[in-house]
Amino acid sequence: MKRNPMSRRLGFEMELEKTDIARLLRANRKLTLICATQAALLAMLMLCGWQFQTNELTLRRLSIVDSKGQERVILRGGDDGQGLVLLDSVGRTKCGLTVDGDRPGLRLYDDRNQARAGLVINPNGPNLDFLNADGSYIERHPAAIRKTGR
Repeated sequence: MKRNPMSRRLGFEMELEKTDIARLLRANRKLTLICATQAALLAMLMLCGWQFQTNELTLRRLSIVDSKGQERVILRGGDDGQGLVLLDSVGRTKCGLTVDGDRPGLRLYDDRNQARAGLVINPNGPNLDFLNADGSYIERHPAAIRKTGR
């Protein structure tokens, strides 16, 4: 049986159409994956509360971890206070530079997360505090603050 030359030509064109369709489907899958990835990234950023403004990154808390994933530095600026907290290798607070209300302060902590020394600036001037393990004052400078009960 002899084939019609026209049928051979149609078969060739159908093969081209199949490969074109396959190529378009692959491209469509790639574009769909790219769009889905971008949408997921945007949704994640919005859920995390990040706001990108002109050359700025706005957030309430920044945590820096060591190679083991342990928090070592916390920078926070929210309702729970503003400050910079330094932690040791097991996560205990060692140093805190904070602002409580309008009063800046520096606190140094022992291995039980108890403040042992501090410097606070209040309306009457600076206070330098040295504390026992139970939190009671060993000494507080200036001495005038002890007399006023502050």
